[in-house]
Amino acid sequence: MDRKQQISEIEKLDGQLSVEHGLLKLDGRKHMESIRNIPQLWVVGGGLALGLLIGLADNKTRFSLFSAGFKGLRIWHLSQLFGSDPGPALDADA
Repeated sequence: MDRKQQISEIEKLDGQLSVEHGLLKLDGRKHMESIRNIPQLWVVGGGLALGLLIGLADNKTRFSLFSAGFKGLRIWHLSQLFGSDPGPALDADA
């Protein structure tokens, strides 16, 4: 492969990388917007409930209510990031 072909290949790959980076940024914005639309009471309550369930299911280790709630909040947050649909309002913005 000569130098010109290598340069054109690098430019082509750079363009693909730029497009993928833009798509990832847009996807991240949609996820953040969907998380902002969730009432905080639901996030705290759902996290606490999930934490309690996980704490009760894990009978090897004793969890305090505080640590179980935080564990549930982390899981709730991850489920919202990876499992939620941004909704039709955000799809219209794209």
